[in-house]
Order: sequence, then structure tokens, then C-alpha cells
Amino acid sequence: MKKRFPMRVIAAALMMAGTSAIAAPGLSSNGYFRAGFGASDEGDQACFGLGPAKYRLGNECDNYAELGLDVEAPAMANGTVWKGHAMVTGWKGYPNSINGADVNWSQLYLSGHNLGEGVLKGASIWAGRRYYDRPDIHILDYKYQNSDGDGAGIENLDFGFGKFSYAIERTAVTWNDSGKTDDDTLYYANLLKLESVKLHDNGYLTVNAGFAMGKESRNKAYKAEDGWYVGAFYDAQLGSLNAWNRVGIQYGTASMANGNFGQIATDTTKDDDTLQILDNVSYTSGDGKWTALANVIYRKDKRTDIWKDQTWFSVGARPHYHFDDIWGVATEIGWTQLKSSGDDKSRNLTKGTIALTAAAGRTPYSRPELRVFYTYATWNENAKGWVAYDAYGTQTSGSSFGIQAESWW
Repeated sequence: MKKRFPMRVIAAALMMAGTSAIAAPGLSSNGYFRAGFGASDEGDQACFGLGPAKYRLGNECDNYAELGLDVEAPAMANGTVWKGHAMVTGWKGYPNSINGADVNWSQLYLSGHNLGEGVLKGASIWAGRRYYDRPDIHILDYKYQNSDGDGAGIENLDFGFGKFSYAIERTAVTWNDSGKTDDDTLYYANLLKLESVKLHDNGYLTVNAGFAMGKESRNKAYKAEDGWYVGAFYDAQLGSLNAWNRVGIQYGTASMANGNFGQIATDTTKDDDTLQILDNVSYTSGDGKWTALANVIYRKDKRTDIWKDQTWFSVGARPHYHFDDIWGVATEIGWTQLKSSGDDKSRNLTKGTIALTAAAGRTPYSRPELRVFYTYATWNENAKGWVAYDAYGTQTSGSSFGIQAESWW
């Protein structure tokens, strides 16, 4: 259910959450928000992206907030702990970001922890609506695994060599066909994960898998085919550097061939599939003056619809120089290519940003952070009308400038 509230209501709730967490034992808050304003030489701030995601520094045309509260009951005599979790999210796009927001209950679930001895020690059970298993490439704001939904599961069963989790969820349903709407048909995904498998010092393996049973919609308009996916990720420190790297490969078929690998796609056929390969790096120099985030991602969607096979490739980096513990200069540059066998055209986009920053620390993820930014983007003729359509739909380059605040806790 969606409701509209002024952004000032969300801001007040954030302030109350912070003070309540201090005053009330067993109550804590968590959350995220970004907010700001900007402009372009065509008027409102323009944002530049091509394909499933875009490089986000100086390139987010919205205000967004997540407000979460966690309530922990007193521990039982046997050490078991029960927790309640709730989160409200609010979003509003530019240029009307002042006049209210779309607000949703994004999380509302109960969890139990420390359930026994052996494999149950340190494990947890849960049921309700939650964000589940959603790692991302931060500078792209791209969740390459996303299993949000209503469901239940058990997590972190420790078998010594690794930790196992299982969940069954009514996940978010996706349609490439904008004419399709949710008719409340129930689609369920079975989600499995084995993580923390140590391969060597500072090197770990994670394996994800899932499957969904095909089902026809209640109105008989379409059917979700049987589908499955599997993914493997290798996390390691890069030598003696203060840098971590994740390399991953994912493959999904039919109803689980959508790039999020965990959500249900109802407009795919049994012959459709998605392959995704990624590399994601974070780095902090020994003296703390330099930090960086970088990524490479390749995604190939095989489809029988009008666009046929579609290939998305992107490479980008965000180096950040820190003058001291507060002030710094961040730059971000990314190159993206989108190809479709439907029209045999290659669409290319290059986006660059420079920003003066003030942040609470010197890591790639230090927040809160304030930014004053300038963004410039250029794209080829084939991408004309695909990038920043409202402001630069008939052009092959554009720019924006503005101010943004971002924080999480």
C-alpha cells in the first residue's frame, strides 16, 4: 500500500529515531537517506544512464529515505533473543521532490537468534517482509542479487566449513512489458545460500542458488515459467593492500533470468536466460589520503521478445582524495555500452563527475557526506533519445551541477 507524506514528516521521524535509540533500551534505529537539488543548462537536473544502472555520484535525480527500527526483547534464560524489525521507505523524484513522497512498508518481520547448540548456535529464523540477500555495486547502485519479499527462512546454520541459509519468499515480480500489472497472483521463490567457505587466508567463497515453479496468472494473461539460478562469488584481500575484491558469476533461466537472480520474471519464456559476470573493488591507501571504488560488469540477456539478445557492459571507478578527516575531492568516471540484436545497434555512454566533499572519515563508505558536484556526459548517435531524454533527448552530451547529502547508519 502506498501513501504520500511530506518529506518533512520523514525527516522528523529520522530525528525521533535517533533520539529514541539513545533513550530506550532494546530499541535501535538504522537507515539511509539521500537528498539535494541540482540544475542543468536545460533547466532541471538531468541524470545520465544507459541500461539497468547508472554511475551515481552527482547523478541521482531524487530524494530517498529508509527509516528502520529494531526492537529487541530481553534475552531468554537459554540465551535465545527475539527481535522485531520495521522499515518505512520514502521516495520522490525531481523536480517535484518537495511536494510529498511515495511511502511504503518495506520491511516488517520478526527474527529469533541463538536457537540452540551445534549448527543452531548463532543461527536465526525469521518470518515477514524484509530486504533479503541484496549485495550491490555501490557506485552503480546496482543490486546484482535481490530477493526482497514476503516469506520466511533460517540463516547461518554453521556446518564448520561454511554457513547455510534457506528462505521461501513471495518475491517482487518484474515485467518488461509495462502493460502488465500485478493481479495478486502468488509466485514463490526458493532461495539457498552457502557462505563463509574459507579457501585461504582472507579468501572466501559464497554460492547462491534458487528455483521457482511455473504458474499461470489468475487472469490467464501470462505465465511464469519454471526457473532456476546459480551464482558463485569469491571475496579476497588484494595482497598486502588495504583492498578487497569480489569476483562473481551468475546464471539464471526462464522466470529467474532477470539480472536480480531471486525475483520472478513473468514475461520470460522457458528458453530465456541471463548470464552476469562482475568484479567489484574497494581500496584505502595506507596513509588514508586515497580511497577508491571500481567495478567491471557484463550482463547478457537472451530473450525471445522484440529486443532479442541484449548485452550490457560497464566499467567505472571513483577515486577520492582526502585532504584531512573531513574535506576531500571525489571523481567518478564510467563507460557503458548497451547492444541489442533487435536493431543491431551499439549505444555508448561516458559519464564523469567531480565533487568537493565533506564527510565523517576517510574510507570509501564514510558517511554522512555532503557534496557539491559537476557532472558531464556524452553518448553516441545511436544512444540519442535513450539518455536523459527529458533534458537532452535530441542531443549527444549534457551536464548537471548541484548539492547532495547522503548518510546511513
